[in-house]
Amino acid sequence: MKQLQADMPSASTAIDADKAPHAYVATEVDAVGVVACLDAQQLFANCNAITIQHAGEIYLLSLTRQNKLLLTKQAEKA
Repeated sequence: MKQLQADMPSASTAIDADKAPHAYVATEVDAVGVVACLDAQQLFANCNAITIQHAGEIYLLSLTRQNKLLLTKQAEKA
């Protein structure tokens, strides 16, 4: 069974990947560092786009008709 580290309550808490809720954010430590894993089906369960705020900017993550992910930076409002 693969062991993942949970973001909650602390990064040192290990969880069983097979028992984690579908939308649960878990992290895995690999050669790149800490990598979060999110289930796209859960993110887009009731919509076809979500917004992400990063470094004071807003991004739109959309699910296309071809079932691809498209990330676009939103224009600043005047």
